[in-house]
Amino acid sequence: MKKQVEGVHRNLDVVHSGLVLWQQQKKSSSSFGSPIGRERIARLLLTKDQLNVQLPLTDESASEFAALQQQQSENITQLSFADLNSEQKVALRTVNVPKGVEGLGLSIKGGSDGTHRVPIVISKVLPGLSAAKTGQVFVGDLIVEVNGMSLEGKTHEEVVQLLRDSTGPHVTLTLKRDSSVSPLLRNASLGEPSPVVDQVAVFKSALKTPMLYQQSPKHEENPVIIEEQKTNLVFDSEDEIIGSGGEKWKNICKIPLPLAFVSRYLWATDKIRSNAFEVRSVDGRSSGIIHCEDRKALEQWVQHIDNHINALNRKTIRMSNKYLHTADKIAFIGWLEERRHPSDTFNLNNQNNNLPLDPRQQWTQRFLIFKGADICLFETPPLNADELEKCICMHKIYETALRTAIKRIDRREFIFVLSTVHGQEHYCSFQSREQLHRFEIAFYGCLYKSVNTMQTRTFACSYDGRPAGLVIDTRLGFSLYDIPSKSYIWQYGFSELESSSDDGKMRVQFIFRNDAIAQAIGVRQLDVKDIECDEPLALVYTLHSFYIAKIMGADPEFLQNLPLS
Repeated sequence: MKKQVEGVHRNLDVVHSGLVLWQQQKKSSSSFGSPIGRERIARLLLTKDQLNVQLPLTDESASEFAALQQQQSENITQLSFADLNSEQKVALRTVNVPKGVEGLGLSIKGGSDGTHRVPIVISKVLPGLSAAKTGQVFVGDLIVEVNGMSLEGKTHEEVVQLLRDSTGPHVTLTLKRDSSVSPLLRNASLGEPSPVVDQVAVFKSALKTPMLYQQSPKHEENPVIIEEQKTNLVFDSEDEIIGSGGEKWKNICKIPLPLAFVSRYLWATDKIRSNAFEVRSVDGRSSGIIHCEDRKALEQWVQHIDNHINALNRKTIRMSNKYLHTADKIAFIGWLEERRHPSDTFNLNNQNNNLPLDPRQQWTQRFLIFKGADICLFETPPLNADELEKCICMHKIYETALRTAIKRIDRREFIFVLSTVHGQEHYCSFQSREQLHRFEIAFYGCLYKSVNTMQTRTFACSYDGRPAGLVIDTRLGFSLYDIPSKSYIWQYGFSELESSSDDGKMRVQFIFRNDAIAQAIGVRQLDVKDIECDEPLALVYTLHSFYIAKIMGADPEFLQNLPLS
């Protein structure tokens, strides 16, 4: 369908556009992030929720488009079952899906057609049914075996029949996760896609993006196993556009911006690209490498895209919080990158495939969420309520310490270290100073609200050989409760603490200034209090957090920017 470019701008609500050089991206896991092919002149169209990459359409370039389309198609057909058993892919996992009255509650695509052996891919997981209730079956998973029987060489119809004819109370699926086949799940003949998620799902707004999957109304009443004919990979070139000067453009790539990630670095390294960047969608699709004319143009593009991603993330937070308890409200979401520890020579995220890591790839993408009083790190964004509970690590924010004035250990800028009571240190990087600044504001805002919600925290300890409880209260300061006598034996305000120290094992020492005696006799007196505690680091980190919250609460400008509500 041909349109005038003005009409395209009006319909797409383009907020920024311009000419760049575009380079295609490699798809292999071992060289992800590396460009292939020559640079091509391209046009970028940025809307409020999508980045479009367009290439000029000429008689000379028509063959190139055909080659690109063929190459993308081959990338899918070459995903044979031998490839799926490669050690470069993620590990197999086995899931028992109960056979309910309404079936398994999933849909599949793919299958052999006699020429190509396309893997069987789960294209839908219907909420509330058996597959969804397991919490282990996801859209995009590859089905390798059914009840121990390999699906290699089987047609789509044979697999559907195998699932239907399975005896026993459940069907055993051997699954594999591979994001490179996700384009198979997009059915161009079904109109605008809509998310297949439960009504209580979080990040609902982020799911309403073109890379997700259509739920046809005709399947809603009887969602057993939805038979879908396998579809070829859709080359993102739905429209042929005529510019105001008569030039023709063709869409080569569309990247949805909700929960997307923009990066100037080579994949997993500290090497920054010269006047170039790429954008990755939430499902891992890449825009390719986009080369700008100069640094000014680069900064403009990155800033525009980052601003729109941030705006969409805030919208996602608002929609997600509608379904969450007040104590679990989300305050921040976003991508960062964490530097792996020098001792991590193997990929321990994959328990069954401990593959040696490329020594040049020192950085790993992490998705960060501030949820209530929790700091959660994920490998990928959680797309429903169940996934929100499956983070790779979680820390209470008042048991952490944030440091930004640190020495860099490589060429990455905009870094910080998050220390925890368990001795962990997360050395992380953002893409820009603005992103780091937004993170700091969100961190301290979340810390302030968490401490003021908690109000008080008590630590079991011993004092002078007697069991006791050290109480830290936002209003009263420090109090020691003697358990045998059931009474408080001393109390000091926050302003009276002169210093504190600990040995990192059990002993914690406080030195307080006794203002009451100083006022009575006019002599400055210091009281030394030694306690023994099983959680000295938790005590010290909590004390640090309470002091930060007290300081922030006394800052009128801070309270103006962060309403107490």
